[in-house]
Amino acid sequence: MKRFSIFIFLLASISSFGQELKIPQYVQNYLEANKLERADVYKVLNPNESKFIKNDSTKSISDKESMFFIDETPSANWGHPCRYVTFDVTGDVKNVAHDNKYPYECELYCIKRDLSRNGEYPFAKKSQLAIDTLLHYRTGGESDHNYAVIINAVWNRRSNYKRYWNDCSEIYRTLINVYGYQKEKIYVIMSDGTDNYGDRRIATNDCPWWWSLFHSGVDNDDCNDYDSSPLDLDNDGVDDIQYPMLRSSMDAVFENLANTLTEDDNLFVYVTGHGDTNLFSATGNVPVWWGIALWYPQSYSSIYNLNSTEFASYLNDINAGTISVIMENCYSGGFIPELTGPNRVVMTACAANEASRTLNNQDYQYNEFVYYWTAAMAGHYPSGLVVNADSNNDGHVSMYEAFQFAKTHDQWVYSTDPELKETPQYYSSTPLLGHSLDLNGVFCHTENIHNKTFNADTLLRSCKFNLDNVVVKTGKDVTFEFIEDVNIHPLTHFEQGSTVHIKPVSSILLEYSPDLLFSLGETVDSETYPEVELKKFDIVQNEEESVLDDNGEEIQMKLYPNPAKSTIFVKSDLIQQIEIFDIVGVKMSCTAERNDQFWKLDVSKLPEGQYFLKISTISGNSISKTFIKQ
Repeated sequence: MKRFSIFIFLLASISSFGQELKIPQYVQNYLEANKLERADVYKVLNPNESKFIKNDSTKSISDKESMFFIDETPSANWGHPCRYVTFDVTGDVKNVAHDNKYPYECELYCIKRDLSRNGEYPFAKKSQLAIDTLLHYRTGGESDHNYAVIINAVWNRRSNYKRYWNDCSEIYRTLINVYGYQKEKIYVIMSDGTDNYGDRRIATNDCPWWWSLFHSGVDNDDCNDYDSSPLDLDNDGVDDIQYPMLRSSMDAVFENLANTLTEDDNLFVYVTGHGDTNLFSATGNVPVWWGIALWYPQSYSSIYNLNSTEFASYLNDINAGTISVIMENCYSGGFIPELTGPNRVVMTACAANEASRTLNNQDYQYNEFVYYWTAAMAGHYPSGLVVNADSNNDGHVSMYEAFQFAKTHDQWVYSTDPELKETPQYYSSTPLLGHSLDLNGVFCHTENIHNKTFNADTLLRSCKFNLDNVVVKTGKDVTFEFIEDVNIHPLTHFEQGSTVHIKPVSSILLEYSPDLLFSLGETVDSETYPEVELKKFDIVQNEEESVLDDNGEEIQMKLYPNPAKSTIFVKSDLIQQIEIFDIVGVKMSCTAERNDQFWKLDVSKLPEGQYFLKISTISGNSISKTFIKQ
């Protein structure tokens, strides 16, 4: 009889415990009322003992009250919005405490998991990029001047999802296999470093309902699967991870770079993992800050973050020719104001007030933004599917092109739910730098513009320009920002009343010099036109006009530019010969070239002043035109 009573008691206990683990109806009602149907829900088993829960009103609850931890956007990287909700005995809400951090020191039991994460989200997915031609890898052999730091910023093994290791592995392979980086010049800082400890969370499991019967406390972490992060990122048999994500590691790595790099070197910094901010809880007495996680497996506290000011100080001590940074972390856009500086490009997965998100597929094996960014730089996805992000077909994928590719393909950019939306951010110290910098450093791109009519105000940036048969319509303003030269071919036509700016930049890394006055048909280069006071070129003499020869016959002719600095073009299909005379009738020596439509006169050696053109026509008549030599 005694054994039978004990058996009945055990059955009752198991039955009671099994019922407790089901989501209560009042919690379900709360989720629906607050539009949290996609949230994960955990019951907090030790609310009065947890050191993590800071809000005193959530700690002191009676045995008849209950607390639930609600992860509002479980597909996002931490930190992101979450809340602790306490219900009284009647199922009414007693208290709600909002936060953005995972409750590492709570004993939790999952009673609801968002199964929609295994399917599509409720906004349209963009179609896969169609690839028509194979883009060959951009290989250039090993580079002596390229350095990289790859950082996986996580707090502990619970927060160290497998996708962060995958992110780091893909960019590491890209640097080695595509851009020829030397292994000894890539510094990898990741979680617990080289320790042989189960630091990587490879599967998230719910503990079975009977777990607490045989364990002192129920913690969902007990049932998750972990392994030790593989030290070999590119599967070549050589360990690549060198440092744990500690402040001392950051000090050592960036001090070494500060003592090593010169203006001839390029530094690339890649950061994935977790970010943090006090943006949502800051008061008038508490400054707003942003940070990335530091490894501390025992606990979590705000002191175990590296804030944006500290991170920027590492970069500010480095005298590299260029520094490019990409950050996947939540709230990473908040780093940009601190990271601005000369010779820099900074790209982040999200804005300062947003969480970053995982790849929108069933496996969550990568983070969304850097998955596409790295694929753009590599020329292929991890699956091997070819990617062509080289939008201007110059053989390089610039930082700007990779950013635009990732932003365009990032599914979360198109979300209409502000809790799910991801807004990538971009900064370039000069507008041209991001367009002229790839993972091998600065390159010079030539923009060839042929047979194009500008019907709207336009700004174009390139190292070089070739303009051929380009038309700028009346009233339109077009700007060409260049570094080395702009070659303007004779067929280029600027209508009367249009405005063209040629802005030379003495270097990709420097700001602009003033606008440039140029002559059509000449090559405008930064050596010929040093940084002096130059002015805007307003085209007023580019239309063909009707002129009468000395026999009274009308012909159509165009002479430009006037005034001229080095070259004059005369357009007419009736011209036989052109001669130049000064104002007293002395014939001047100059070189004249002819093609089917133009006469090109070299007036660069003429003194400044007024001159006459004597134009002989094929009918034997002549025309006189004046021009000014500057």
